[in-house]
Amino acid sequence: LVVGLATCMNAVMQKVHVLQFGIFSPAERVTAAKVARKACSRRSEHWKPHQTFATNVDSTLETIAATQTWFETVVIGEKLCPFAPPLLQNDGQALRIVASKSTNEEQAVKEVEAEANLLIGTDSSTPQSPRPETTLLVMNAPFVQDFRDFVRLSWTLQENAILQNNLVEKLQLVLFHPLATHQTYAATEEANPGDYTIRSPYPTIHLLRQEDVMRAMSGGYPDLQSLPARNQARLISQGLEACKSRLEQCYRNDYNDKIS
Repeated sequence: LVVGLATCMNAVMQKVHVLQFGIFSPAERVTAAKVARKACSRRSEHWKPHQTFATNVDSTLETIAATQTWFETVVIGEKLCPFAPPLLQNDGQALRIVASKSTNEEQAVKEVEAEANLLIGTDSSTPQSPRPETTLLVMNAPFVQDFRDFVRLSWTLQENAILQNNLVEKLQLVLFHPLATHQTYAATEEANPGDYTIRSPYPTIHLLRQEDVMRAMSGGYPDLQSLPARNQARLISQGLEACKSRLEQCYRNDYNDKIS
């Protein structure tokens, strides 16, 4: 079984977090999006702007390289997901990392639609053999620099790219972000090493197939539901500086080595 990294890093949590973290049925995801939108609107007047995450690279190749480094050194290196290593076999053809060109929500919807169709095999105009098994769409634009704006974007993507295209039964979207926190709607924003289980070099939308998620859940991996909590506990034991340094190192690798 090869399944996307988000399956095992993200447990079934509060339904308000479903589009970030959860593994839920399609109906639950639709309901959770509505609940999350209401929670967001109630707290919006109290939100504070986040610090700007690293945007010191403009090159598409460097953006992809930073994400690949994160996948190798954090996701696999820190053993956050037991299903991730096989994705790098056969020259990594099972894992698709693509740099987004979107500068607004409308463009992002079109990109997610295209990547979704490619992933589930409905896009005959873009033949790719073999097709990827999971996709990381990496964004680097001002409109997603704030994590909560990124969460808001996910609701639009869920409705316009997934629901309207009848893909609810086929795909899930999971978010990673340089400033992601497990307590998205908390009143305070205290730094927590455990948040680095869902932090990536750039805002990243993970597309994964529903059938792969269900197969992972029933595949016999011991205590899969507790894996996210164990991952958080391990990173907390390592400390904030270690987690921060590891993520920052992802920006500093030579992209020529990664892309070649």
